Amino acid sequence: MAKQDDYARYTIRVPQETYSLIEKAAAEANRSVNAEIVSRLETSLTDMGQEISELSKKLQRRDEQLSIALMEQRKGRRQRNTLVIELENCRKLLDGGAVKRIAELEAQLMARSEHVDQLYEQANTVAGLHQSIAQLREDIELIKAAVLRKE
Repeated sequence: MAKQDDYARYTIRVPQETYSLIEKAAAEANRSVNAEIVSRLETSLTDMGQEISELSKKLQRRDEQLSIALMEQRKGRRQRNTLVIELENCRKLLDGGAVKRIAELEAQLMARSEHVDQLYEQANTVAGLHQSIAQLREDIELIKAAVLRKE
């Protein structure tokens, strides 16, 4: 059995209606009102800690996904720029075979441009998600601080 020194005493005021509900729950669980209150506090604090941990893991996974999407977008832009440079070089040569090559490169450029536009839209979405992640991280820190204050 735990010693009296293992506990801190703290007096609280509870609305009578709430106290009646606690008494009823304690009776149903076959324990004292104090034991019921302690049990519920421990459960709520443990559940909140797990929830914060799960949210933090989800945020980290989403952040990794967003970083990969940004790298893909940058890669698409580099490829597009390479095609533009090659197209300009071909235009400068303008001999019989160069005209055909220019037409091929223009078609590739158009396809890449559409892809880059899609990536740009995704990057805008990613930026919005980064802002959401930052807000969620702030919310988690506030929740952690609130939990620590309650302890």
